[in-house]
Amino acid sequence: MTYTPGVQTVEVREGENRGRTVRHVNVVREVTRLGEWRGRPMLYALPQTANGDAVAVLIQGKTDRRIIGAAVKD
Repeated sequence: MTYTPGVQTVEVREGENRGRTVRHVNVVREVTRLGEWRGRPMLYALPQTANGDAVAVLIQGKTDRRIIGAAVKD
């Protein structure tokens, strides 16, 4: 997934929170499936980033989708 690290401040323009300023941390911009992990080292091309974004890679269990590994590339 690509994300913008750190705090993002957004002024809400519509809806029930209109006029308020809210803070978000580590905003996810895109989720991309890289492939299937087979329990051994694998090489995948990571998504390109722009504007200071970073990439986090999550390894999920196939049946229960629990996170069993993670890494971050700034």
